[in-house]
Amino acid sequence: MMSIFSIALVLLICILFGVIGWLTLSQRRLASRLELIENEMGDLQMLVSALSVSASGAGQDLILLRQRLQDDQPAETIEQDVARYTEASRLLQSGTQDAVILKECGLARAELDLLRAVGQGSSTFTEK
Repeated sequence: MMSIFSIALVLLICILFGVIGWLTLSQRRLASRLELIENEMGDLQMLVSALSVSASGAGQDLILLRQRLQDDQPAETIEQDVARYTEASRLLQSGTQDAVILKECGLARAELDLLRAVGQGSSTFTEK
């Protein structure tokens, strides 16, 4: 017949194996979550990098536009620029390929990236 000490020892060993199993499972779940977070972080870093490049290109375009406005550029040219951006925004929303938009609208890659980043909810541009 088993003594109380033997029964307690068997129960303790069972509990110990249960705890070890639970810890192993928890470690695997945490490792899986960590991998997902690292992947998402990498995606976000690429997005931030693309936005930085787009913003710097757009900044240069704004400087050129400001210079053109200061040089009393005709209103027709400004209206043409507005039309190009409006058309590019419409094409973006319709899912047109980037290469087609760049060619048809005469935009730089940075301009298209900026339109994609900030103009997702707007299909037209207005002068103020």
